[in-house]
Amino acid sequence: MSDCLFDLHIGYVRFKNPIALAPMAGIVDSAFANQYASNAGLVILGAFNLDKASIAVASALVARGRKEFISDEPMELIKKESGQ
Repeated sequence: MSDCLFDLHIGYVRFKNPIALAPMAGIVDSAFANQYASNAGLVILGAFNLDKASIAVASALVARGRKEFISDEPMELIKKESGQ
């Protein structure tokens, strides 16, 4: 049996399967992605708040009990999450 069950590719990138682990605010951080990455063809980290307006909205959501990625240094958080 072939190691590649699907012939999915974008340019030079090939995906081993059609399952994508999509971003969910406050959920899909690097720890979550690493736990499930072996079952996905593509992992997207995301839903990071980068500007004052989105951070303000995220802070209001956190006050109502929702998880969000909030940081005083959002680019540093993204670097940390991406392993840089």
